[in-house]
Amino acid sequence: MQHTTHALIHGAHETTWLEKVFFTKNYNRYNRHRPNVQT
Repeated sequence: MQHTTHALIHGAHETTWLEKVFFTKNYNRYNRHRPNVQT
């Protein structure tokens, strides 16, 4: 039970990390077309 819970938490963390990476790439690409945006 504990091992399964740990696997689920680890899997969720990996998914969040991947989503953050893809979001950052898309965000930077989007901002390249809008250089006037202040971050």
